Amino acid sequence: YLRAYDPVFLKYGFTYCVKNGELSRCVLCNEILANESLKPSKLQIHFETKHANYKDKDLDFFKRMSQNLEASQKTFERAITVQEQALRASYLVSYRLAKSKKAHTVAEVAIDMCTALIGEKEAATLKTIPLSNDTVHMRICDMSNDVEQQLTKRLCSCDYFALQLDDRGG
Repeated sequence: YLRAYDPVFLKYGFTYCVKNGELSRCVLCNEILANESLKPSKLQIHFETKHANYKDKDLDFFKRMSQNLEASQKTFERAITVQEQALRASYLVSYRLAKSKKAHTVAEVAIDMCTALIGEKEAATLKTIPLSNDTVHMRICDMSNDVEQQLTKRLCSCDYFALQLDDRGG
């Protein structure tokens, strides 16, 4: 059965970490222990063997360490989110450019428009989106390969399929 985190564990230097159930995270070394380790005796063993030099620290010290750990993780998650959003935006712009058959450098126009209408600070956010000619080309190739792989996978799993061709020249 899954054990529950108890705030008393903070005196051993452990806070909780929600990741497929409640786990314990050491605020000193950031090690995550399995749910079976949510026993005071096991937490104390970890504390005494790895962090014996902190045995005289009071509960406020561990609270501060826990808050610092949470703050640093939020900063890290926010940075990842911005990177993920920029990557997603790069693919969306690449998709639109491929669909419209426009030059890849058209994406830079958005930055110029943002600078003129909204401001330099907001335009700087747009500049984090990878939109160079080579990057857009690579994204379009990635999406094309993905569509081809999906189609091939679906066709391979079918017993029968039909093709309809248009013989008109284009």
